[in-house]
Amino acid sequence: MVKKRNTKPTADDTLSIHTTFRLPRDLHARLTEASGERGIGEEIRRRLEASFETERDDQTRALTVPASEIVALVGQFFGDWRNDAFAFAVLRASLNLILERSRPSGEPVLEFNLEPEDSLADLFFAKTDTPEQAAKTVAAMALRSLAEKRKT
Repeated sequence: MVKKRNTKPTADDTLSIHTTFRLPRDLHARLTEASGERGIGEEIRRRLEASFETERDDQTRALTVPASEIVALVGQFFGDWRNDAFAFAVLRASLNLILERSRPSGEPVLEFNLEPEDSLADLFFAKTDTPEQAAKTVAAMALRSLAEKRKT
């Protein structure tokens, strides 16, 4: 049986739904700690939204799911990859093996595949950029984006 709240509806009620669910105590504690001043509800919402952002196509999931598993296994066998050079090397080599399985044929040549109005690539990259040069820009942008998301 669903209990109704005895509160006056707000403008936000038309945009969101109040829900309740059970959490193990340890998970609740971790979420509370991670949420900081945002509050646990906002932390849960932020993490749920992020989980949908990572749901791409099947081929992308074929990279991201094994990557998470590899990180866990490296940690189990060799320790934290962030603190151990050998563990880091194993992680990088393992991820490279997974990437190589999905590598398209042909030489890497920069082609702007989207219509100009749909892409900003030509603002950040030149046709003469190497994959390594492009990777530096993409990695920097991804790290900045993640840092911004953590602030909110």
